[in-house]
Amino acid sequence: MFEARQIFFLRVTPDRLFFDAQQALPVSKTALKLGSETPIEQFTQRFAWLKVKVRSFDAGILTCEIIEFTENGSRAFARQQINLKGVQKLLLYAQDTFKILQLARRKTTVKKTAARQVQPSARPSSNPPPPAEKPPVKPDQPSLKQTVPKRQKPKIIRTTVTFFVPFPSLKFGNGYAQINEYVYIPAISRSMMIEARIENPFIRHEFEYIKEYFSKILKIKTVRVKANLVIRDGEATVESARSPEIEKINSALIGEVKVKFIKKELNQEGHKDEILTVDTLFAADEKKKKAVFNVQDGEFIQELIRIKKPKHGEHVKYLVDLHNHRVYRLRIITNPLSFVFFLEGKKRCFLAWETLAGTDGTYLWALSGNLSDLLAKKEMFKREVMKIENEIKTVKKVGRLNYLKNPPPNFVRVFHDYRDAQGFARWKKELQSRINS
Repeated sequence: MFEARQIFFLRVTPDRLFFDAQQALPVSKTALKLGSETPIEQFTQRFAWLKVKVRSFDAGILTCEIIEFTENGSRAFARQQINLKGVQKLLLYAQDTFKILQLARRKTTVKKTAARQVQPSARPSSNPPPPAEKPPVKPDQPSLKQTVPKRQKPKIIRTTVTFFVPFPSLKFGNGYAQINEYVYIPAISRSMMIEARIENPFIRHEFEYIKEYFSKILKIKTVRVKANLVIRDGEATVESARSPEIEKINSALIGEVKVKFIKKELNQEGHKDEILTVDTLFAADEKKKKAVFNVQDGEFIQELIRIKKPKHGEHVKYLVDLHNHRVYRLRIITNPLSFVFFLEGKKRCFLAWETLAGTDGTYLWALSGNLSDLLAKKEMFKREVMKIENEIKTVKKVGRLNYLKNPPPNFVRVFHDYRDAQGFARWKKELQSRINS
C-alpha cells in the first residue's frame, strides 16, 4: 500500500488524477489542505504533473505533500506500481501556497439572501414627500485627522513537532548529527524545511563513511526527532532538538560498530586465508579505514584489543611493542583473526604468529641471521619470509595438532600461562630467552 515518505508522480487532468495508466481518483475524491479541507470542482491545466511525497495513509485518507509542480513526469510515471484499493480520499498540500492555489478551481458556496419585499401603501399620496432636512453645520468644527496605522509586530509562534527521519538522511559532524528535512507543522498547517543539530560528543565526522553500521547495531531504519520551533514571519528556527536513538551512540556502541566493520572486511571473499597488511585489508575504501581507526600496524592491534578485550591481551600488546614495523609490515590473518610479528633477537630474527582470541600459545619461526645479515641479503630475506608465511598456511590447512607432530627445526612454541597473576611474566621470560639465545 502506501508508506510514509514514499514518492511518486501524478498526471493531472481536469476531472481526475492518474496514479498510473489506468488507475485514477476522480476530482470528487480529492481535496486541498489549506488550513482546512477544501473541496475541488475542477483541476486547471497549469500543471500537467505533480511529484508528491506520502505523509500518511490512515482510515482510507491518503495525505500527500506536493514537492514539485512539474511539466513532465512521464518517465517515472510509467514505472510506477500503485494500488488504489482502500483509498477513499486524497488530501494535497504544498509549501508553495501560491502554486497550490493555481492547481485547481475550488468549490464555492453561495449564500442565498431573501429579497426585501416592499409593501405598497394603502392609498397613494398625491403630494410628494417633503425633502429630508440637512443636519445643521456646526461652526468651527475641526476636520478629522488621517491616522497612520500602527506597524504590527511580527507574529511569533512557538510549537513542538515530532517527526521521523531516515537514518541515511542524517549527516554526521564533529559532535553532532545534522538534520535537513521537510516537516509538516500542524500549528501553521504547512510543511517547512527544518534544519537542526542534535548534539552528541561521541559522534565524529569520519563516521559518515560507516554510518550504515550504526543503523545495524541500533537495529533501526529511522530516528525519532522532537524539535522545539520558533516561527517568525514564516521562517522556522529550531531552538532545540533531541532524538533518543542518536543519544544511544556512545563509546561502547562505537566499539561494537568497529568490530562489526572489521569482521565484515576480514570475511570478504578476497581476504579469506590470505596473509595481509593493514593497507591491503582496507585498500578498497581508505575513507572507511580512517573512519574506523585512522591508524596503522601496531595501533591497529591496540585498538582491536581495546574493543575485544581478549584473554591474553597483555601478550599481544607486548608483541606489538617488540614488532619492528620498519623491516616487516604487520601481517593479518583472517581465520582465525591473528597476526604475524617481526622480532629482532641478539643473534637471529623471528616471525611470531599470535592469535587474538586463541590460547594455543605463541608460534616462533627463526630466520637465518641477525638483522644486519638479513638487510644485506634482501632477496634471501624475502625468500625466508615467504617460506615461513607458507608454513603458517600449512598449519591452517593441516591443523595445529598435526603440524606439531613433525615441526621444522627452526620452529618453537611458547605456551601461554593462565595459572595465576604471574602467568604473563613467565610467558614473557620464556619468550625473551628464546629470541635472545
